[in-house]
Amino acid sequence: MEEILDAVRKLDWQAQIEWMMDLGYQLTVYARGAYPLDHAPGNLNQLLGFNELQHQIYGRIRTLRRCDAWTIESFFQGLSGKAAHYGIASDLEAALKRSHASMPSAGLIQ
Repeated sequence: MEEILDAVRKLDWQAQIEWMMDLGYQLTVYARGAYPLDHAPGNLNQLLGFNELQHQIYGRIRTLRRCDAWTIESFFQGLSGKAAHYGIASDLEAALKRSHASMPSAGLIQ
């Protein structure tokens, strides 16, 4: 995760927003694994966790657009802590890796 944090640190605020939008999208893909489908009961705790991560992402986007202070380090710490609490740390890590992989192809790293 340190490699991703280092890459995001280099982005300007607008590129960080683009990256966070992709991260949010990736998390919705992983959240589907917790849906109650067919005869599977689903996992409400994990769905709550994914919702909390989305809340953090949108909160950071709002903060960046308003030029308020919220460090990328504390943002990552908050995501990691919530993901661990809700048992979705591996999903967060996978989503972070996917969003990180999309950064160069989208021209977000200069």
